[in-house]
Amino acid sequence: MTEATSGLGLALIALTAGAGGPLWGRKLDTLDMRKVCAMGLLLEAIAIFMIGPAEPLPGTLWIMIPGLALLGVGVSAVQVTTLRTLNLYVTEDVIKMMKDEGKKVRPENLTGVADKASALFNICLAVGNIIAPILGGALVDGVGFQVAADIMSSVLICNFVFFVVVNFCFLPKPEAPTVLPDASEIPADSEEE
Repeated sequence: MTEATSGLGLALIALTAGAGGPLWGRKLDTLDMRKVCAMGLLLEAIAIFMIGPAEPLPGTLWIMIPGLALLGVGVSAVQVTTLRTLNLYVTEDVIKMMKDEGKKVRPENLTGVADKASALFNICLAVGNIIAPILGGALVDGVGFQVAADIMSSVLICNFVFFVVVNFCFLPKPEAPTVLPDASEIPADSEEE
């Protein structure tokens, strides 16, 4: 892979991640979030094996390019699920805290909650975007690109297996958080406290 094709490969990851985000967001309305996240983790692991490429796959662009596209789709599934889960549970905690303090829970009182959840997600993403290239570069320098890709894909497979075992075998299916109270609980003529 040349410098030019490397740049195009990164653009392909960004393109498929950007296109995949809204699609996965819609799927979250009908599928269990755990299943979407598990699919994303599995897609990432397969994609890294293709990008490496792992033996016996040939090291051609015709194997790497679909792997790069698949990586973007997998990354978007994991990121959309993570952000949505964080947003739902942060909102749920704020609603509980407001109710415990005796305050009325109204949609206009929750406007900053999604912003805080999104900021927390993006801070963690930025830290990962700083640390990952440093560690990945050191790994590639030490063992070579193909072996580093195999190691990273194996770690992703282990992460996938761990996620599936814990979430589907040991933890109960999570209840969908109630983001806002039922409309019948909000008096139409009440004033904000």
